Amino acid sequence: MKILKLFSLLFITTFILSGCSITLKSNTAGQRKGGFYLSSDSGKTWQQKALVSSVAAEKKSLSSVNINVMVLDPQDSSALYLGTAHKGLYYSYDSGQSWNYVEKLKTGTINSVAVDPLAKCVIYVGSLNRLFKSTDCSRSWEQIYFDSKLGEEILFTAVDPKKSTVVYMGLRRGEILISSDSGASWSSFKQFNGAIFKILISSADPNVMYVMVSGHGIYKTIDRGVNWIDLNPYVSSISKSPVVVDMFLHPNTANQIYALLKSGIVVSEDGGTTWSEIKTLTSKTTNDYLLSFAVNPNNPEELYYTTATTFNRSVDGGENWFAQKLLASRAKVTLRVNFDQPKTVYMAVQRFLEEQ
Repeated sequence: MKILKLFSLLFITTFILSGCSITLKSNTAGQRKGGFYLSSDSGKTWQQKALVSSVAAEKKSLSSVNINVMVLDPQDSSALYLGTAHKGLYYSYDSGQSWNYVEKLKTGTINSVAVDPLAKCVIYVGSLNRLFKSTDCSRSWEQIYFDSKLGEEILFTAVDPKKSTVVYMGLRRGEILISSDSGASWSSFKQFNGAIFKILISSADPNVMYVMVSGHGIYKTIDRGVNWIDLNPYVSSISKSPVVVDMFLHPNTANQIYALLKSGIVVSEDGGTTWSEIKTLTSKTTNDYLLSFAVNPNNPEELYYTTATTFNRSVDGGENWFAQKLLASRAKVTLRVNFDQPKTVYMAVQRFLEEQ
């Protein structure tokens, strides 16, 4: 059977409200079309950046790597980190133009990466049931946590934006752990009834936190975990299919939170009490679910989202969308926008399916 290659990402079919198509260029010939892509023009054209620096004779590439997580350094927009499935950690310090890999973590599965917002060379990486830390910009790594429970995984790591000695870990078993000494010791912070997929901390007030729990949606605290508010009844009031796929805080607008649902995007400007729906092109009657979302940090009217088959961009808050159909099918990607150069958009292929 022929292999159905995913990211021949020549986004050639533009199907609504757009007269232009997306063109994709690769910096290495003959590669599979996975890995990492960047656009310098807000998603109109894309380039694959897959070459990995190596002292070995054999060339290494990201083109066949499944990327679980993509993180930008909050202090340096040219620094990016990619956590992968079974291929460890990759990093770039030139906005994705070239890549390096961490030798110590080169075979692990990485589900979480967090960069200290006050000390850019301090990085936390969750690899299955272990947490590693670097204090010298990825040159050396130390294991600072090991979970002995069978099948346990660290799914998310977050650092307090005001007091970066405070670090949180979200575990598959539904527990959040907290460290007040930069990871030297840990204690239980909160137990939920589902895996912890995401922890967001308000940069304006770190007492305000949002937690995404598998199968249970979004919870919020305004007193650093003393009390918790279930936001799902509020989300359900605006959507009949309130299955939360992801959530995002707008980096420059306090209390503005987005929830990516399977069937659409909703936004709250008051920290989750009231929500409004952002129009999308995706039909609620199909299985073409929304899989990723990003917003221009300097312009909340400029939005991006993808499904398994399309890349979509709006410059007017969702009133109109420019949509490009992926030439090949069934891709799950992660989107990020460079906060210093918002025309630069990054795309990491998290999963591409093949017909054997």
